[in-house]
Amino acid sequence: MLGLLKETLLYGVFFICFYTFFSLWIGGFKDNKSKQALSLYMLGASIFFAISILKYQNYYEYYVYLESLYMGILLSAFPLLYIYVRSLLVKNWFHKKLLLHFIPVLFILVLASFLYFSLAYPEKIEFLRNSTNNHPDFSETAKKLNFVFELTTYIYLFQGIIYLGGIYRFYKKYKLKVRNLYSDDTVKELKQLEIIIFLILVIAATFIFSVNIIGLNEIWNNDPIAIAIGVFNIFSLGSLGFLGSKQQNLYAGETIIENCIQLSNGSNNELKTKLLAQFNEKKIFLKKDLTIWDVCRETNSNRTYISHLINSEFAMNFSCFVNKFRVDEAKSLLKNPNLAGLSLQAIAYKSGFNSLASFHRAFQRFENTSPGIFRGKQ
Repeated sequence: MLGLLKETLLYGVFFICFYTFFSLWIGGFKDNKSKQALSLYMLGASIFFAISILKYQNYYEYYVYLESLYMGILLSAFPLLYIYVRSLLVKNWFHKKLLLHFIPVLFILVLASFLYFSLAYPEKIEFLRNSTNNHPDFSETAKKLNFVFELTTYIYLFQGIIYLGGIYRFYKKYKLKVRNLYSDDTVKELKQLEIIIFLILVIAATFIFSVNIIGLNEIWNNDPIAIAIGVFNIFSLGSLGFLGSKQQNLYAGETIIENCIQLSNGSNNELKTKLLAQFNEKKIFLKKDLTIWDVCRETNSNRTYISHLINSEFAMNFSCFVNKFRVDEAKSLLKNPNLAGLSLQAIAYKSGFNSLASFHRAFQRFENTSPGIFRGKQ
């Protein structure tokens, strides 16, 4: 019963990865680079699990031709995850140097293929059955190939440590980037992006644990562990595919402003005047999902200029700048005796906040007290 369940889970995770790749592909992702990066990862994952099915179902007559590809795809997992995270968080995320991340993949693939296909067919089958035991009757070529496969697991571990660190670094920078682009980091799209990054970190850590701590063959030979890993793979990769298919790059809302104001001493004052007019007179901050690109369109400027102006002139990031106006608006509403019966949540929404929680955090930050206590003192 357990054996049937683990086999079903293996087929299930293959189906989920392939379905995600196929749905992204037929859905048209030409204008969404993040979805392109995710589809490549899901394609690699679906091929990996398809070959795993052949391996663990003992279809050696087919698997015998795919062993080297199996190891190559394993080594491509971390670079593809890293590139996907870059595609979500970095504006101009792709450059040719990213291809250097796949040098270990190419090296192992070429070397393993050369050694593997130097073996006679019967020796290939024997090698596949006994490679983890370093069989004493192996030929010199088979022993070298076994060493290459052992080396692959160490390269995979090294990759995992390096790429986990790189992904986590992006995760830390993410918060700083958001505060210079969005007025509220609790909106659905941004929370979804945060969940995706967290999922990727967990998936990467689990892959390291599976390959380097336990071992893929050992996992398959232990039904309870294989089932647990299978359930995790279905949940995590399914969630990543579902959320990733709806997620765009952090800078997807950016628009190009033609003939925008160029920063100089005079134009800096002009831009500052326009900016303050939008907030003091037009109260643009009342838009709950306000972004820096909305402000750019209204002031005929661009993100770099607006961000630099707010940072240098007001010593704040964009989120703090917007929320300062929202808090001031909330204070005026809380002081109004005609609005004494209005709930704090209603006050939050009327002030431009997206949620009561973000209202409380911002109010506490700028006024060093809660909205409720502030109202009680009036």
